[in-house]
Amino acid sequence: AATSAHNTDTTRMRSIEMLRAIRAAFRRNTDELTTEELLFIPAGFRNNILWHLGHVVATQQNLHYNFAGLPLNVSEEL
Repeated sequence: AATSAHNTDTTRMRSIEMLRAIRAAFRRNTDELTTEELLFIPAGFRNNILWHLGHVVATQQNLHYNFAGLPLNVSEEL
């Protein structure tokens, strides 16, 4: 039972670290974009970069907080 708890804790920590790394990468790649660039919808796509970033944040919140039974940090409407 102790090994199982340790493995679960290790998995959770890896998940949190991956979440942090993904968000850091998004920031590095989008911090210097203008509002116009964030709102641009490329040909063949239906949404802009800002929409995709919001979708990633909402999905991560759902996976990391909601499924763990914790309150979300973003609106559930997202």
